[in-house]
Amino acid sequence: MRTELPPTLTLDLSLLKPGLRLAVGLSGGADSVALTRALHERSKELGLVLSVAHLHHGLRGAEADGDREFTRALAADMGLVFHEARVDVAAEAVKSGETVEEAARRLRYGWFRQLMAAGEVEAVATAHTRDDQAETVLAKFLRGAWTEGLSGIHPLVEFAEGRILRPLLATTRAEVEAYLNALGQGWREDSSNRHLTFTRNRIRHELLPLLESWNPQLREHLAQMAELARDEEAWWKAELARLAQEAGFGGK
Repeated sequence: MRTELPPTLTLDLSLLKPGLRLAVGLSGGADSVALTRALHERSKELGLVLSVAHLHHGLRGAEADGDREFTRALAADMGLVFHEARVDVAAEAVKSGETVEEAARRLRYGWFRQLMAAGEVEAVATAHTRDDQAETVLAKFLRGAWTEGLSGIHPLVEFAEGRILRPLLATTRAEVEAYLNALGQGWREDSSNRHLTFTRNRIRHELLPLLESWNPQLREHLAQMAELARDEEAWWKAELARLAQEAGFGGK
């Protein structure tokens, strides 16, 4: 079920159920602020037990400290429980040999899983949009991914500890900003999003705009490709399980 919120913000509410203890991953950026505001507006109607989760990555110094204070104040204004933690992404990247982006993602989802394992929340909602989906699919394609990789960002990811939900995947970044402007709600800008040393930023600021000069509907088409790839992967998994069962390899 998809519900329109003025002006054009679209949420996929199909995975939400009454009584769900749901934390929103709130960075302070436009996408996560919009998701938090939208879910808070609907929380009573949907029966959600809503909170927010903010992870300080130990990067960007005073700017990141400002993000933490902004998100803490926003949570307080809405009367929401504020989960917070701090990690040292730069040190972890050096230790693990990952890029800063990779280490940040791993630590972020690791903390979400800790929150769920501790029983504080059952699920975490992240604010990935259709723009994020298009960038992810294009990045995977450039790395030579096939069907599984091209499935991009999944609306639902299940871990042993709980679920990660992405209710904003049908919404564009432009729609998010229009929604917040209509509310008079501010947000924080992450200066690192402009650094072209990061692959995703080069795709966002250079490659995608260039390709859109050839096909203005490219982001929508990439998002559709991801949906088709997910459907195909799901079909093959079910079909292989059926064949294995017929061959006597399914177990009991």
